Amino acid sequence: MKYSFFYVLFLSASMYFALPTISEAISKPVASIQQPLLSHPARPATSAHISQYLDPRPNTVGLALTTAGGNGVINVWVPIGERISPRDWPVLPSHPSTARIISLIMNATPADTQELLQRVVCVVHPTKKLSHGKLHQPRKECSDLNGGQAVSFQKSDGTVDFTNQSGRWSIANAEIDSYECF
Repeated sequence: MKYSFFYVLFLSASMYFALPTISEAISKPVASIQQPLLSHPARPATSAHISQYLDPRPNTVGLALTTAGGNGVINVWVPIGERISPRDWPVLPSHPSTARIISLIMNATPADTQELLQRVVCVVHPTKKLSHGKLHQPRKECSDLNGGQAVSFQKSDGTVDFTNQSGRWSIANAEIDSYECF
């Protein structure tokens, strides 16, 4: 049988991420393996669990984020259709400099996944600070306008720069209220 390069790559990546889970399951007593089934994972209690929630898993979009003066690239996988906040997940930068969509993990064939990846839209919702210091929640609609409104981008946009004040994706150094991909 002939397999495409992307199919083999997808299978090998799936096995790579599954191996630690398999080895942990083998080393644990049977009674400690079973966990309650949840539609969404509960908010982690410790910082050690935070990165695990935003690790690669099915139905997530991979984002590569950088911060001004940061130590390299922060890779996170945002659950599709779920709005997540840096206040709840401190691994997410609250003041990103750049963002880029890097991957999509779906239960689909590699060709379908690549097609879907091109249609993914990610939205960054900044928090707007008022003059007296109180926070104002961002508007729900998505817009390319500056001034605290949400900014959207796609894979075809490449690396988007949030710090370019005259750029399309400028968020004027605002704090990020939430990230969302769909």
